Amino acid sequence: MARVHLVDANELTPPSSATDDASRVPINRERILANRSGLAEAYRGLNDAHWSQPSLPGLLAATAVLAVSRRSPYEFKNFRKHAEQAGVTGDMIEAIQDEDWTDPSFSEEQKTVFRFAMMYDAGHGIPDTIFEQLSSYLNAAQIVELSSLCSLYGALARMAIALGTDPEE
Repeated sequence: MARVHLVDANELTPPSSATDDASRVPINRERILANRSGLAEAYRGLNDAHWSQPSLPGLLAATAVLAVSRRSPYEFKNFRKHAEQAGVTGDMIEAIQDEDWTDPSFSEEQKTVFRFAMMYDAGHGIPDTIFEQLSSYLNAAQIVELSSLCSLYGALARMAIALGTDPEE
């Protein structure tokens, strides 16, 4: 059970971006954020910035998002269908849940992104060797995008855990 009030979907500010689907029903994350004026809209803007014109390949982005949201049943479940559409397989999802970045179902590039996301999420910094490996696959814009995705979805996962966010019905 959610620990805070879910704002009625009809009370939310409608999407303002052309990439937002105005007919889409707001998810519980947005309904919780709406308890504080401006947060649901700010989330939508940041989320839109990530997904409307990504520089990072979808499979890598999805791998990172699942890695940083793996402890949150709400966020992991909520993002899973997007990850599958991006090419993340059931074996990969299982490996992410098991925190096994050595799983052979991942490419070397994915393994590096997965390790980066796990270390990013742990908050202890990224060793130079991992950053050098990451830099061999990604350019500066992609690394910034990856870091931002890890920050956003890691924070959303922690919030969902703390506030007891329920899955959509």
